[in-house]
Amino acid sequence: YTEYSWFTGFAPADKPQIVVAAVIGNDPVWHIKAPFAAKEILRAYFIKNPVKSLQVATNSFGSFK
Repeated sequence: YTEYSWFTGFAPADKPQIVVAAVIGNDPVWHIKAPFAAKEILRAYFIKNPVKSLQVATNSFGSFK
């Protein structure tokens, strides 16, 4: 069987520069989730393209850090 996870997002919240969409299918041995892959893509992008002021998006549960 294959387990799927997906994530879509953009950053930064106030003036988007990048959009990420990740869909990952895992067999029972692997457990990589799409939000983790998207986080790594965003991290790599912002290491090469830092922003001067970053507004952190929040929801009713707290921040998305």
